[in-house]
Amino acid sequence: MNSRTIEQKRNFLFESHKRILFSIFFSLFLFSFSNAQVDLSIQTTSNSICSGSSAILTANPTGFSEGITYLWSIGDSTTSSITIQPTTTTEYKLIATDGSETDSAFITITVLNPTHNIIFDTACESFSWHGVPHSETGTYLFPYNNEDGCASVDTLFLIINQPTSSVKYDTACVTYTWNGVAYTTSGTYDSTFTNSVGCDSLVTLHLIINQPTSSVKYDTACVTYTWNGIAYTTSGTYDSTFTNSVGCDSLVTLHLIINQPTSSVKYDTACVTYTWNGIAYTTSGTYDSTFTNAVGCDSLVTLHLIINQPTSSVTYDTACITYTWNELVLTESGTYDSTFTNSVGCDSLVTLHLIINQPTSSVKYDTACITYTWNELVLTESGTYDSTFTNSVGCDSLVTLHLIINQPTSSVTYDTACITYTWNELVLTESGT
Repeated sequence: MNSRTIEQKRNFLFESHKRILFSIFFSLFLFSFSNAQVDLSIQTTSNSICSGSSAILTANPTGFSEGITYLWSIGDSTTSSITIQPTTTTEYKLIATDGSETDSAFITITVLNPTHNIIFDTACESFSWHGVPHSETGTYLFPYNNEDGCASVDTLFLIINQPTSSVKYDTACVTYTWNGVAYTTSGTYDSTFTNSVGCDSLVTLHLIINQPTSSVKYDTACVTYTWNGIAYTTSGTYDSTFTNSVGCDSLVTLHLIINQPTSSVKYDTACVTYTWNGIAYTTSGTYDSTFTNAVGCDSLVTLHLIINQPTSSVTYDTACITYTWNELVLTESGTYDSTFTNSVGCDSLVTLHLIINQPTSSVKYDTACITYTWNELVLTESGTYDSTFTNSVGCDSLVTLHLIINQPTSSVTYDTACITYTWNELVLTESGT
């Protein structure tokens, strides 16, 4: 066992013996009668002190002889006064004796506690506490004596918030309700709200009031027309509401024409190849293709196509002086090529083997009696005449005729013959004139 434990036990035994003795003395005092008295006094004005404070208890004996002994209920002091610092309300007892006279006294000391209030508060711009304005966030102390007279301190944890101001831009259709007020015209307006920290918030509103619109739309479609989610299949007038460029309702009236697709048959002929709707066809046949008709819809056209071919041939011909062929004037014999259109409308390459002949001229001398028929003309006089015939190569032949017209004569001839008489190829068998 260490020395500290022994000392603690010795103090415990001492305190226990003291309490026993004090109880015995106090009990004997209750049954004794003495003229000696003792009072206890404290330097405070009341039998109370503030927690943490100390006080002096003093014995005031009367009727005792000298050599008084004091026994206190606490501590080891035997003097007439002791200093106390209780933490709770405590009753203090004292026995005074001079050996022959004994008296006791007791006093109850009430312990009073200080006050410590903690305050959390928030204010806008400024906060007045115990008459002092505070404009900054912080922790503030206020010392004072409470109602029991004890030194106390209150602590204020203060948050100072500030009012705010802001600008708001907004747009509305027809009317705008803001802070309980309806606005119908564009402009700048001020209003006060409470901000997120509970202070005034001045908001300036720049407001634009837009208006709804209406318009008319004309449109055409094939078979069906989808407008604002609705499919229309017949022509007519329809209304629908959209959002215009400023975000308001836009009533649009649609005048709609529904057109229909068409179909037709086409017959055509081409040479070698036929290009139709971007496709080249080289053989005759029946083909379908889709175009846009006069009202903008599909037009199914069935083509019955005949593909013809070009031809070539050789021509032999003869002409006098010149030969006009396919607008060319040819003056020399030779072989020439030219393109024409054949009977089916295609190119026809013709090779011409051409002979160019020339006209001729000649002189003819002739004699006739009374009349002369030449080139269907009856000539009765001698002279020089020109006439055009066709020569052996089929060209003009100019013949100059030098003509002599003689006249017949008359005479009398007397002759005699036997049986027959031949005269100018006539056989005469009878006499006569």
